[in-house]
Amino acid sequence: LQPQAGKAVRLIALSVALFNGVQSAMTFSRGGLYGVAGALVVGSVGFVADPRARRWLVRFVVIAGVAGAGVIWPYLNDFTGGAIGRRFRDTGMTNRDALIRDDLRIWSEHPMLGVGPGMSMYHRSAFVGAGHTEYSRLLAEHGSLGLLALTSVGVMAVGVAVRPVRSPYMRGFRLSLVTWSMLTMIHAAMRLSLPGLVFGLAHLLPVQDDASEAEDA
Repeated sequence: LQPQAGKAVRLIALSVALFNGVQSAMTFSRGGLYGVAGALVVGSVGFVADPRARRWLVRFVVIAGVAGAGVIWPYLNDFTGGAIGRRFRDTGMTNRDALIRDDLRIWSEHPMLGVGPGMSMYHRSAFVGAGHTEYSRLLAEHGSLGLLALTSVGVMAVGVAVRPVRSPYMRGFRLSLVTWSMLTMIHAAMRLSLPGLVFGLAHLLPVQDDASEAEDA
């Protein structure tokens, strides 16, 4: 969507996005696709401030929607014998709701310091296993310090949304990164290092943006 990017760059970016979307779907990962969809929706808030970005955003949504719903999804569903369709029609939380309730119970029993990193699985009453939701895991395993960490994450996320920047593209990109990382932590906690890395990158980008503005001045 950057105005200086040529048609070839945009075509390559769109092709890579569709390819990665197909690969994510083939892993039957609902959270992976939902996270990207949420990031695109929230990130578009930043892009719509620019008329050219709005035009390209509409084109992207139309092309991706037509290709996805009319070609890619039917092919994948047929290729998997309908399994991928059944997977995404399932709106259950795969016991994550029980794990969250267990995390909150553990936190209520150990409110100050929690039970320690990685130890919540030994205090569960419903399902034995590590936490899959970072927000409740922080409370169960770190107690009040986990609550402090959650507060810090929330303040940083709000800062990305309200900090004024000259470029709507930079705002949209940062919002997308923050949204994706926070949505991913709902279903995958910090079992992957990528959400933390992406969240951090969203807060490094404004430094580059401010530096470029200073040079222009």
